[in-house]
Amino acid sequence: MKAHTQTIINVSLAIAVTLLIYQNNQLKDNVETLKGYAQLDTDKTWDRMDEMEANNDSFNELLKEIKSLVAQNSTYIEGLSLIVEEHREDINLNRSNIDIAFDNFDVSADTVKQIDEWTDTTAKSVNALNKNVKINADRIDKIVEYLQKYP
Repeated sequence: MKAHTQTIINVSLAIAVTLLIYQNNQLKDNVETLKGYAQLDTDKTWDRMDEMEANNDSFNELLKEIKSLVAQNSTYIEGLSLIVEEHREDINLNRSNIDIAFDNFDVSADTVKQIDEWTDTTAKSVNALNKNVKINADRIDKIVEYLQKYP
């Protein structure tokens, strides 16, 4: 029975060692697979970093161009500011003239309105006079007719 027990123990140990070896091989395969993925991820990361560096260089060049344009624009703005300051009195005079022109426009609009009212009133008066002239012409015609009948 001792021999059977020893055999059972040996078989159990053999099975356990075989399973451990199998498990170890599986784990090694998993580790190799993970190493491959890790290497791919590392390569992609380096590629992205290289791309970012290239973009950063392009960005720096663009930034230099923008700074140059800003400097040029600043110069132009300073020049324009000097021109405006040189012509400040003329600008203020022009503003004043524009205000006067707007005031004159308002006065002109009021005058045109008043002329329109006078024109309407005059047209009414002329129409009334025309009616009176017609009435008087008719009266004169009747008087002439009467005088011709009874001399």
